[in-house]
Amino acid sequence: MRSTFAFLALCLTASPSSAKASDSRLALPSMHDPSPESGWRGFWLLPKSFQQNPELEMTVFSEVTDLGRSLPTATPEEPVYYVGHNGGFTERGDHMGERPPAANYLGQVLRHALTTNGYQPATAQHPASLLLIFHWGSHHAMDREMRVMFPELSRRHFLERAKLVGGRRFESSVSRRISFGDFLTDHTADVEFLADQANLGVYFAVVSAYDLASHRQGRRQLVWRTSLTVNTSGVSMVDTLPALILTAAPSFGRDMRAPDVVCRRVRRGVVEYGPPVVVESDVSLATPSLD
Repeated sequence: MRSTFAFLALCLTASPSSAKASDSRLALPSMHDPSPESGWRGFWLLPKSFQQNPELEMTVFSEVTDLGRSLPTATPEEPVYYVGHNGGFTERGDHMGERPPAANYLGQVLRHALTTNGYQPATAQHPASLLLIFHWGSHHAMDREMRVMFPELSRRHFLERAKLVGGRRFESSVSRRISFGDFLTDHTADVEFLADQANLGVYFAVVSAYDLASHRQGRRQLVWRTSLTVNTSGVSMVDTLPALILTAAPSFGRDMRAPDVVCRRVRRGVVEYGPPVVVESDVSLATPSLD
């Protein structure tokens, strides 16, 4: 069970990213933070499924390899160019029959977010140096009965979620806690939050950057990997994944010493149906995707 005070402390101190850039060609999710007068963040009487603007509990973690550290850092002034592969949706852990967002839409959101740190799609004038592979999905925890029946499978799923939440180092820490028990350092607010995030169901997105020249020679050399998770409680994948990707925009390709925890509100869309109207337009409806 999550420590309530630890959770509140994290939500009160977390600093949401400033990735709120608008793009007239792309309908981005609307996100905002409550004013100081709006009450305690992280504590609301209504369940999230009934809230118009639910608060999302997110983690962002990015790792850079030795190869990546030897390469130039991408910036908006000096971009790094890539070709992308949208690996699509995957359902892991306990399958819940998710309804995922449209793959091409998430690809557009990701491409928009990557520009924050200077990652741009390759062109004829600017050949690619990176191959970006993007995939996302859900990883739900088993219910209590299934955990009792299949303890080893439940443990493996827990460690998979721990890796999504905090990378290999956090996965190793969780595995050590399962085998040998807790240390005093395992009871900080950050560690407890991350452990609870891994223990519950998450929606996730992972972007892996590989050296393109090595890939063409049949070798995979990882340059960096950024993994994102959001708690599934009371929210849908359609509501949360675009907001998660945009919030993580400043972290793509950056070397982080520890995962970031972000608590942020997202506005749910409202659709009102009126009388049908025929509108003629010569505007193309074709939308590019991260392929």
